[in-house]
Amino acid sequence: SAQQNRRISHNSSALRSRNERARMPNHHVRIRSGPDSIGWAGLPSDPRYGCLDPPPFGKQCTLPRALALAACLSMPRCVAVVCPSQEPYRPGGGGKVPEPICQLRSHG
Repeated sequence: SAQQNRRISHNSSALRSRNERARMPNHHVRIRSGPDSIGWAGLPSDPRYGCLDPPPFGKQCTLPRALALAACLSMPRCVAVVCPSQEPYRPGGGGKVPEPICQLRSHG
Protein backbone atom coordinates (compact mmCIF):
# COMPACT_ATOMS: atom_id res chain seq x y z
CA SER A 1 0.00 0.00 0.00
CA ALA A 2 2.88 2.40 0.78
CA GLN A 3 4.35 1.54 -2.63
CA GLN A 4 1.01 2.35 -4.29
CA ASN A 5 0.76 5.70 -2.43
CA ARG A 6 4.26 6.58 -3.59
CA ARG A 7 3.32 5.77 -7.19
CA ILE A 8 0.13 7.88 -7.02
CA SER A 9 2.08 10.78 -5.55
CA HIS A 10 4.73 10.47 -8.27
CA ASN A 11 2.09 10.34 -11.02
CA SER A 12 0.23 13.37 -9.69
CA SER A 13 3.45 15.42 -9.59
CA ALA A 14 4.25 14.30 -13.16
CA LEU A 15 0.77 15.36 -14.27
CA ARG A 16 1.17 18.74 -12.52
CA SER A 17 4.53 19.22 -14.24
CA ARG A 18 2.99 18.37 -17.64
CA ASN A 19 0.16 20.86 -17.06
CA GLU A 20 2.65 23.60 -16.11
CA ARG A 21 4.63 22.98 -19.31
CA ALA A 22 1.41 23.14 -21.37
CA ARG A 23 0.75 26.67 -20.08
CA MET A 24 4.23 27.95 -20.98
CA PRO A 25 4.25 30.20 -24.06
CA ASN A 26 5.59 28.69 -27.25
CA HIS A 27 7.76 30.93 -29.45
CA HIS A 28 8.97 30.27 -32.98
CA VAL A 29 12.25 32.07 -33.65
CA ARG A 30 13.72 32.27 -37.14
CA ILE A 31 17.20 33.75 -37.49
CA ARG A 32 18.18 35.10 -40.88
CA SER A 33 20.29 37.82 -42.41
CA GLY A 34 18.67 40.41 -44.60
CA PRO A 35 17.06 43.84 -44.74
CA ASP A 36 13.55 42.47 -44.03
CA SER A 37 12.79 44.45 -40.87
CA ILE A 38 14.96 47.55 -41.31
CA GLY A 39 11.95 49.62 -42.42
CA TRP A 40 9.59 48.30 -39.73
CA ALA A 41 8.56 50.47 -36.80
CA GLY A 42 11.08 50.73 -33.99
CA LEU A 43 9.67 50.08 -30.52
CA PRO A 44 9.99 52.87 -27.96
CA SER A 45 12.93 52.68 -25.60
CA ASP A 46 12.10 51.21 -22.20
CA PRO A 47 14.99 50.58 -19.76
CA ARG A 48 12.94 47.84 -18.02
CA TYR A 49 13.70 45.63 -21.04
CA GLY A 50 17.42 46.48 -21.15
CA CYS A 51 17.16 49.33 -23.68
CA LEU A 52 20.05 51.80 -23.48
CA ASP A 53 19.13 54.98 -21.63
CA PRO A 54 19.26 57.48 -23.17
CA PRO A 55 18.56 55.77 -26.49
CA PRO A 56 21.35 56.48 -29.00
CA PHE A 57 19.09 56.44 -32.10
CA GLY A 58 15.99 58.59 -31.71
CA LYS A 59 13.53 57.08 -29.25
CA GLN A 60 13.74 53.46 -30.37
CA CYS A 61 14.80 50.60 -28.10
CA THR A 62 18.49 49.91 -28.72
CA LEU A 63 20.17 47.33 -26.52
CA PRO A 64 23.16 44.98 -26.30
CA ARG A 65 22.79 41.95 -28.56
CA ALA A 66 22.97 39.56 -25.57
CA LEU A 67 19.68 41.01 -24.24
CA ALA A 68 17.86 41.46 -27.54
CA LEU A 69 16.02 38.15 -28.00
CA ALA A 70 14.81 37.94 -24.38
CA ALA A 71 13.70 41.58 -24.53
CA CYS A 72 11.80 41.03 -27.77
CA LEU A 73 10.03 37.96 -26.37
CA SER A 74 9.04 40.00 -23.30
CA MET A 75 8.03 43.25 -25.00
CA PRO A 76 4.49 43.49 -26.37
CA ARG A 77 4.32 43.99 -30.18
CA CYS A 78 7.97 43.03 -30.78
CA VAL A 79 8.27 40.79 -33.84
CA ALA A 80 11.87 41.30 -34.97
CA VAL A 81 15.37 42.14 -33.78
CA VAL A 82 17.71 44.08 -36.07
CA CYS A 83 21.44 43.94 -35.33
CA PRO A 84 23.04 46.20 -37.96
CA SER A 85 26.69 45.48 -37.16
CA GLN A 86 28.73 42.68 -35.64
CA GLU A 87 31.15 45.19 -34.11
CA PRO A 88 30.91 46.58 -30.56
CA TYR A 89 28.96 49.84 -30.50
CA ARG A 90 31.00 53.03 -30.09
CA PRO A 91 28.83 56.15 -29.86
CA GLY A 92 30.19 59.50 -31.00
CA GLY A 93 30.82 60.56 -27.39
CA GLY A 94 33.57 57.96 -27.01
CA GLY A 95 31.67 55.56 -24.75
CA LYS A 96 31.44 51.92 -25.70
CA VAL A 97 29.00 49.04 -25.39
CA PRO A 98 31.36 46.03 -25.40
CA GLU A 99 29.25 44.08 -27.88
CA PRO A 100 27.09 44.66 -30.95
CA ILE A 101 23.80 46.46 -30.46
CA CYS A 102 20.35 45.62 -31.79
CA GLN A 103 17.02 47.41 -32.18
CA LEU A 104 13.60 45.92 -31.56
CA ARG A 105 10.95 46.18 -34.28
CA SER A 106 7.20 45.81 -34.67
CA HIS A 107 4.89 45.84 -37.68
CA GLY A 108 3.79 49.38 -36.84
